[in-house]
Amino acid sequence: MFRYIHLPLKAIKRWAALCISVTLLFCAGYTLRRVTAVDTTRTGTPLLVLMYHSILPNPGRIGRYVCSPETLQNDMEYLAANGYTAVSVAQVLDYQAGRGTLPPKAVMLTFDDGFYNNYVYVYPLLQKYNMKAIFCVVGKYCFEPPDDTMNAAYSSLTGEQMREMEASGRVEIANHSYDMHSHNNRNGVSKRAAESQEEYHQTLSQDLQKLQQRLTQEIGHAPVSFAYPFGAFTKTTDDVLRDNGFLVTFSCVEGINDLHPGDDLYRLKRYNRPGGRSTESFLGPIISRVGE
Repeated sequence: MFRYIHLPLKAIKRWAALCISVTLLFCAGYTLRRVTAVDTTRTGTPLLVLMYHSILPNPGRIGRYVCSPETLQNDMEYLAANGYTAVSVAQVLDYQAGRGTLPPKAVMLTFDDGFYNNYVYVYPLLQKYNMKAIFCVVGKYCFEPPDDTMNAAYSSLTGEQMREMEASGRVEIANHSYDMHSHNNRNGVSKRAAESQEEYHQTLSQDLQKLQQRLTQEIGHAPVSFAYPFGAFTKTTDDVLRDNGFLVTFSCVEGINDLHPGDDLYRLKRYNRPGGRSTESFLGPIISRVGE
């Protein structure tokens, strides 16, 4: 049986005032957290890196790793409207070496896997909006296709297309492994547990150099940047990459990069761009973290 407790009017008023005070304090704290969401720990130049994959107009294909051309166009317009400048690997290396500067709002647009639809849909938008991008290609996909069909839904870039885009100054080609973009016998380029360090170094080096040599034939030089397939690596992976001449690597860890001249440029953070989300809902919070 419930019992009613009779409280004096003054006690009720004090209790109500306390509840209101706690509520206001909570709201003020929430507002404060929102206002101070900008990362204030950075001391260098912020670098935002975005990671795209396939770009297709078919609504049925949109997903975590597939965006529509309209979404990409909206992203580019939003970045430009907010003062962002797309930079290249070469510009970041010049900054790191003390030979140049980066714009205060620098962004890198990276596209993984080397899809033919990047040539069909991304390349024209880069030209239209005066932007640059890094296409991280998988050698097996690009240079050993199952047939000669060029279909935006599943085909990969050709050497001729890579040459054209690099010659335009809009695109840089990066190494994404020759044939380690799979989970067949290892996780990406990571070391297998039963593999010795010597075996791992030799196997990974052979894969990297196979693509480096082929790209040298196709575009006239070997890339100096590398994207980890699936974002996977082990503690000795970077030693092998350094031994093979790579100066920049792209991870799948999300966050804003804080760059200083002389910094190591390995494992740069990237935000994966999924399809099905508006530009404002995806980029808005990220840009808020970067700040003015």
